[in-house]
Amino acid sequence: MNASPHWEFLTLVAATTHQLLGVLFCYRNHTTYVPSLIGMDYAFQDRFKTCRQLLYESLQRAKQLQSKHVDWGISANFEKRKLGARLIPKQAYLRRDTNFMLDYLEAAQHLNPHTL
Repeated sequence: MNASPHWEFLTLVAATTHQLLGVLFCYRNHTTYVPSLIGMDYAFQDRFKTCRQLLYESLQRAKQLQSKHVDWGISANFEKRKLGARLIPKQAYLRRDTNFMLDYLEAAQHLNPHTL
């Protein structure tokens, strides 16, 4: 990621202590900006709203790059909606050659988890 020109890292640092609060790994091409993965120090999350701030900074960076689209992915929907994101429903289908593991998981969901 570090060697690729398509990846960049947004960091969030506390102004007073210079403590690293979080980092956001972002992929970009000529039309789309994709904030992909957030790493943060959860000890500061409540005080600095690190996740929300990193998402906001990614939006500002996408605007600076004049990206046509920002793809924020599949988690933190509540925070993303606050910043203007809209949910696009998706479906996924799975085809398996054997159903053994799926049958096992379905049967196991009715068992006591302490006996597995």
